[in-house]
Amino acid sequence: MFSLSVKKIGDDDFEKGIGTYPTINDEVHLVIEKDLFDIYGEKGADSIEIGKHSSSDNLSVYVDIHKLILRHCAVLGSTGSGKSNTTVSILKAILDEYLGSRVILVDPHGEYSSAFPSAKVFKINDPADPLYIPFWLMNFDELAFFLVGAKPIDDSKPEYRLFREWITRYKKKIIN
Repeated sequence: MFSLSVKKIGDDDFEKGIGTYPTINDEVHLVIEKDLFDIYGEKGADSIEIGKHSSSDNLSVYVDIHKLILRHCAVLGSTGSGKSNTTVSILKAILDEYLGSRVILVDPHGEYSSAFPSAKVFKINDPADPLYIPFWLMNFDELAFFLVGAKPIDDSKPEYRLFREWITRYKKKIIN
């Protein structure tokens, strides 16, 4: 004699990805707030709240700050979908949760200034607070393009080699 245990779909913990694909005439279930909570989970030790889930006023959405910062990250969406608001929300959560954090936000269109009114703003050619980029921050090809419009070429031209040697010498002098 043997016993057969039947396990219902949905009794397990949530796992990312698709394990079973629906077929014609399968049952359809509404996603309730508890289901969303099982998916998005509770706040972890290194998580920050970045907002509320669009399907629930009560369900906070968290991201692991270390995974967000140490890996590549992108905020994508069509025009008007909330990319800028999401970016502001993430940056404010980081600054609130991790006091003393430093963030550099390159904002060519000036859309974030109202979200961060106390931020120090630097602008190119601004007499009060000009933006200075130290030459040692750039690699040689970037610096050559910035200073003289040189495109990356091989070192066969003597003036290019001389310029590279001169830059290297002065970088070493400033760093030491």
